[in-house]
Amino acid sequence: MSEMSWQYIAGFFDGEGCITTLTMKSGHKIPARITMGQSGREGQSVLKEISGFLIKQGIRGSVSLPSYWPPSKKGKNFKQMFYLVVNSKKGSIDFLRGVLPFLRVKRVQAQDNLRYLVLYPYAGNRDSCVIDLRTIKGEIAEGLTLKQIAEKYKVKYNTLWMRLNKRHTSEIFMFSKRAA
Repeated sequence: MSEMSWQYIAGFFDGEGCITTLTMKSGHKIPARITMGQSGREGQSVLKEISGFLIKQGIRGSVSLPSYWPPSKKGKNFKQMFYLVVNSKKGSIDFLRGVLPFLRVKRVQAQDNLRYLVLYPYAGNRDSCVIDLRTIKGEIAEGLTLKQIAEKYKVKYNTLWMRLNKRHTSEIFMFSKRAA
């Protein structure tokens, strides 16, 4: 078997991969989740080889079975699916930078996601906005400004304002204008 390379991974990703935004039950978002799937033991072997290459590049990815596969749908030609997943933002950035020069099908999608991850470095971070809306409303009722709330909870003012503005456009926007 030949040496694993970014070129091979880019071709594999073009055909069998995807970039998604995943929202967890907690509300935390993973802005660019990289996934590649393949069926059967041969597919699992290839995904493990790709994972080994990625680990050498400093990118953590895990090969696993999907948790949603319906066991009752297994026919005589059934082959179990396996997935390689890169969940971390840094891993996604490094992965996209590695495959981008060699992509054909998913080139624009990869460029868009890479641009987003670089331009909005706090998007999806668990620490970027650690306060829920009720807490903020309580602080506002006590007379604190967004700047004071951001300082109190050690959150960047712009990140706090953008998050609140994005999730609750009219109410927070009006408040932000008054408090500024």
